[in-house]
Amino acid sequence: TIASIREMIFGPLEAAGATIDVFFHTYTIAKVTSKWAKESDAAIGGVFEEHELLDSANTTDRQLVVGWSATDQKLFDKETDWALYEQYKMQYPFPVLQNLVRSLNSLRCVSLLWMARAASATHAPGGFRRAAIASSYYSHVVYVRPDLRYRTPIDIAALRALGPRQLYTPKWGCWLGGLNDRFAAGKPFAAAAFGTRLDLVRNMSMVPDARRKRGLHSESFVRTALQVAGVKPSFSEAPCD
Repeated sequence: TIASIREMIFGPLEAAGATIDVFFHTYTIAKVTSKWAKESDAAIGGVFEEHELLDSANTTDRQLVVGWSATDQKLFDKETDWALYEQYKMQYPFPVLQNLVRSLNSLRCVSLLWMARAASATHAPGGFRRAAIASSYYSHVVYVRPDLRYRTPIDIAALRALGPRQLYTPKWGCWLGGLNDRFAAGKPFAAAAFGTRLDLVRNMSMVPDARRKRGLHSESFVRTALQVAGVKPSFSEAPCD
């Protein structure tokens, strides 16, 4: 999977003149079992293996990975108010809902990392909105799942054409009228709407009824989060995984 990210995501971006900073978040677990993903006691290499693999995608002298964080999954599960999420779980059985919330938390952690990096680099005062700070440092943010193999390259022309409130999203995998939850790219404001959407769950009472009824179905929740933020999808055939 890392080789495909090197070829299909990093390569085209660098060829277009981009300088890439990589951030990742992971959980500190040794093995994972998931009936949904048909995995049983699948070994997890851990933080340092992931760091090494992501940085091995580098073809330049600079280090790609500039920020990472890790969470104790057992502690996260223990401290999470699962009742908050269960009321919006739709048709998901609890283990699937649990994995969805974990993944949304991971996205949020990664988002906070790139926002903090931008704030630190620009010496922005704390009163500024995080996404606004990032826009003065990063032109675009790309969310890529490291466990997927990408078969077609990111569309650089589509990325360049985005407005501040547009999100580059594949037109496939849009289940139940939702939007793809596996890949997204955009300028910082739009990217933040995608990456921090877990925060919206605590404010679901502010979401119109028709959208709230979609609940926490993964793809539908992406559409809800973008609509609440006033971000419009910009569809592309690529990348495919």
